[in-house]
Amino acid sequence: MNKVLILSGLAFPLTIAVAGYFLNQRLNDSQIADAQARVYADLLSKREEGETAVRKDMFSSAIKSFVGEKPSTLDQQILNLEMLAYNFHQSLDLGPLFKHIHRQFKPGADERLRKRVESLATEVAWRQLSDLNEAGGIAEFHIDLEKFSSDPYYILLEPKELKLKQKPLDSRTPEQTTRRFKIEVLDYNPAVRELRFRLHVSPAGLPRGVDEADRWFWAGTFDFPLIDNTRLSGGDRCAIVVNELEATVGKDKKVSGSARISLTYFPASRASLKEKRYYDEVIEEMLSNLKRVKAR
Repeated sequence: MNKVLILSGLAFPLTIAVAGYFLNQRLNDSQIADAQARVYADLLSKREEGETAVRKDMFSSAIKSFVGEKPSTLDQQILNLEMLAYNFHQSLDLGPLFKHIHRQFKPGADERLRKRVESLATEVAWRQLSDLNEAGGIAEFHIDLEKFSSDPYYILLEPKELKLKQKPLDSRTPEQTTRRFKIEVLDYNPAVRELRFRLHVSPAGLPRGVDEADRWFWAGTFDFPLIDNTRLSGGDRCAIVVNELEATVGKDKKVSGSARISLTYFPASRASLKEKRYYDEVIEEMLSNLKRVKAR
């Protein structure tokens, strides 16, 4: 009996000691994990600061070739445009710089430089479309521009329905984020190598012919979807990208050649930082989410 009491008396302090050991060990592990997390966050922060400083210097150096007092050569401008395109295409509207350089090409000359710029524009557009396709939908069209000769008014492309892949932040269902798109090709401007479009957009649930958006605009190979897009309700966006354009205008003013375009439909969260959402869109989304919570 005495042995039992002695053992019982020893078990309690031993239990406390063991519990204290494990608790202390857990606290030590937690402190080590916190310290490692702080070191990791500090390293990431310093690396981000370093990359930002490098990008800032790169941007300043590249942009001076376009707006500086001392003119630079065409080859140097293209090199700086490549630096800007590969590093800032998600935040800058590079279309004006592409068009500025393209206007400097002499007819029949500078063919190598012209192809270099056009290939760069194609790659930038492809990168942006790839990013947007992760959350939205894309449809591609081939346009026979010779149809302008038989119908001088417009070329009607096959209507498409696209839906968002990414779940919307508001209370809309996937059916409510499906839209119908109808594209008309109206004209071609050989001077700037751009096509004129008319874009009809409507939610799939509305009767045909009822448009949410009816927009007329020009677009060429130097217009990019993250910046040049059409705002839709619910914070969504859509854009037309001219991927390829090979067209000529004869003496009879008839257009020949073809074009390949992409239609992209995506949420505003994937748009460029420049394309901020309107306040009314944000408030509408907040009210919609509040109603959904209250209805539960």
